[in-house]
Amino acid sequence: MTAGPFIVTRPAGDAGSLMAALDAAGLETIAAPLLSIEYRPDARLPDVAVQAILMTSANSCRALTQLAGAAKLQDTLTIAVGEASAEAARDGGQTHVVTAGGDVDALIETASRHCTPAGGPLLYISGAQTTGRLHERLTERGFEVHRVVAYEAVAALELPDIVKTAIGGQNAAGVILYSPRTAIIWCSLLNQLKLAEQGPNLAYYCLSVNVADVIRDAFGASSAIVIAAEPTERAMIAAITDAART
Repeated sequence: MTAGPFIVTRPAGDAGSLMAALDAAGLETIAAPLLSIEYRPDARLPDVAVQAILMTSANSCRALTQLAGAAKLQDTLTIAVGEASAEAARDGGQTHVVTAGGDVDALIETASRHCTPAGGPLLYISGAQTTGRLHERLTERGFEVHRVVAYEAVAALELPDIVKTAIGGQNAAGVILYSPRTAIIWCSLLNQLKLAEQGPNLAYYCLSVNVADVIRDAFGASSAIVIAAEPTERAMIAAITDAART
């Protein structure tokens, strides 16, 4: 495994705990956020009573706190996709939080166990771009789902100079990618910066197979890829530290 910094591509508001854990393990990190979060000032909560709130990311939880009337929902059952989003929900004041298994499939199954179509609508706090068809799949199960687009994840147009230097000098230990979209943005920026030839030389730490597939499509099946055992930050940290030890 190449010595050098790990490139953390998470948004600024999400990268702190990951970078702190890697730093504590003696691993160097540099931040290269590929998405920035912008809250939607026009977002409004629906004027209906809901039986549960669905959160697909920590950003969803933070976005909820920006909405008028959110304080009235603090005791409403909140189903968070994973540990990080559950922690963000509690930090935002939600008092009844259930954690799913880390992806949309697990969130749907958890919602179906804790809620019924007859129990009332579900509130889905989302970004402008989504994956996994959460709204549609729950509607197919008979649920009434109110989706509120509360924020937008805006793609970066540039990589920090320190990252360009690490890539150009082949000095990066790896690139950490949490979503297919960030993987696509990464590949696009390498092309724009005429660094695409360095792409196959990097190691990639991917939260899921879907993320890894983007890298394989871009740089070939022989790309050095490590996939977290499950789609959680804890599993990602374990994958990175285990690989670094070898």
